[in-house]
Amino acid sequence: MDATLASITDAIREKLNDSGIFNILLARKKTYESIEKKVRNKGENYYGESKKIQDLYGIRVVLYFTEDIDTAVEIVSSLFAEIIEERSIDKLGPNVFGATRHNRIYRLSTGAKSIKYRDFDKLIDDTFEVQFRTIFTEGILEIEHDFRYKYKDTWPAGEGSLERVLYSIIASLESKEWAIDHLLSELAFNAYKCGDWESLLRNKLKIRISDRLDEMLKMTISSNSKLPKEIFKTSRKELLSVLGDHFSRIPLSYDNVVYVLNCKKFRIKEILDMTPKAILWEIGPQA
Repeated sequence: MDATLASITDAIREKLNDSGIFNILLARKKTYESIEKKVRNKGENYYGESKKIQDLYGIRVVLYFTEDIDTAVEIVSSLFAEIIEERSIDKLGPNVFGATRHNRIYRLSTGAKSIKYRDFDKLIDDTFEVQFRTIFTEGILEIEHDFRYKYKDTWPAGEGSLERVLYSIIASLESKEWAIDHLLSELAFNAYKCGDWESLLRNKLKIRISDRLDEMLKMTISSNSKLPKEIFKTSRKELLSVLGDHFSRIPLSYDNVVYVLNCKKFRIKEILDMTPKAILWEIGPQA
């Protein structure tokens, strides 16, 4: 991996991991042969001063949950300048299924070295592409791209075509994404009823935390029913918004998640009294 691509990837990976959202990051730089083929396929005059290749560098952010796409986009867009008019986002109607894409184009940071290919330098822009996918759609989109998109003329058309079969598979994957979300919601409800606070946080927030909740903090939560009740009934989106970007500066742990949520939203005195000074300083005057 060249230095420019490594720098982009490392910056995105660090921010995504700080947020705790489950993700897999893939990256590639187009080869000379790939650029040559792209130029040849598009035609001699397709690329030039007004139209350039924008995906010399490509990043793919693969997420566990559809609802995290907006969060991931927000994170990447806080790091790099997006070319808004170059967005490629599929919007399908309620009765239509297809291979949906969510692609964004960003400018390389000032001073970043874009190592290009001499023969095609004038045809390549100082940009890179980020594709946002879910783990369910990643595989099917790769198959669709390599076996249908590239060879559309070999796919028979018509009402009973194999293309329709492909879209039915995509529809089934969308329903499975919904089923997984529903399953985790049920697990969160069961955890709330049983007083399993780690499980409640894990299945409600759906972020990557691998430690254990402090026993004393568990007991304090159990003795005050307000906190777990408020966490359970508050939307995941709102909870993640409250957590914000604090975990780029403090460790992401169950304890710290509880302390931050309590400081910023719930204000339960017994937990405020236990909150480490570093967390209080991080939250600021409201703490």
